[in-house]
Amino acid sequence: MLVEVDGGPSTVSGEGGRFVLHGLGAGTVGVRLSKPDHAPTTVTGVVIADGQTTTIAPAPLLRLRGGVRGRVFLDDGDDPTAVQASLSGQTGSARVGADGTFALDGILPGPHVLVLETTGALSGAYDTLTQPITVVAGQRVELTATTLARARGRITVTVRLE
Repeated sequence: MLVEVDGGPSTVSGEGGRFVLHGLGAGTVGVRLSKPDHAPTTVTGVVIADGQTTTIAPAPLLRLRGGVRGRVFLDDGDDPTAVQASLSGQTGSARVGADGTFALDGILPGPHVLVLETTGALSGAYDTLTQPITVVAGQRVELTATTLARARGRITVTVRLE
């Protein structure tokens, strides 16, 4: 993490976010803390006194998040608001709007699996789409429009051998 003092020196924190800056003149300063893929924060009103060590209260840096946006249709023109968009293994979901658009925001960066599935009266009536996506901090993944196909009948058999 980069630690910068207003109008003064800077340093990089060690493991666990600890840092020490030496040789600061007396006065009141702001200390800016930043790290890639995190929202920076500034601690204001830090009082530096000659010959004294000032300890700053722990300041969390929140990871930047991203999102995903897309559009989905149902192959025979059914109402797309019956579709739910979610990420596999995550809580939270988004209903698809009447125009077929959806957006999921506040997603931690990294690989995820997007799931588009019908719910309510149309639950199971259409194939579920699962699509790997990679979310980048501070960005939104823009997906091309997709159409969910009507689910077709299936046969399952268990064969027992003598």
